[in-house]
Amino acid sequence: MNGGTGTPREYQVAYGGVRTHLSAEATREGYTYIGLGLDPNSQEVVCPPSNNYFVYDNTTLYAIWKPLPIYAVTLDLNGGNGAIPKSIKTYKGNKVQIATEIPRRIGYKFLGWNSTPTLGYATKYNFGDDYWVNNDAVLYAVWQKE
Repeated sequence: MNGGTGTPREYQVAYGGVRTHLSAEATREGYTYIGLGLDPNSQEVVCPPSNNYFVYDNTTLYAIWKPLPIYAVTLDLNGGNGAIPKSIKTYKGNKVQIATEIPRRIGYKFLGWNSTPTLGYATKYNFGDDYWVNNDAVLYAVWQKE
């Protein structure tokens, strides 16, 4: 499984026969599966998912993994304070929970998190919401004067 989880499988295929590779039979945190290769230390794929692999000798195929990018979601308190993590890092495609603690700012009411420093036409998130990470992002605390 070349660093992934799962159970390796053995298939018997006649000489010159074909084995259709349908999909990953393993998973690996922080990686995406890109196919099968002949060398566990190489990124060279000889059989992508849904392709055929023609067998002419005893062959060991290894899962080939591509690292997922790591992105940061930065929480900007926008003049407020609180015990909120400044940045949450995770792999692309994962979700993170936006801070569950409400930040504070004297003389202001917290309205939520937003993709811009003011509400405007941007996307609003409440504390505790899930945020899907597909790139680096900054979420700003949005305040209303009391």
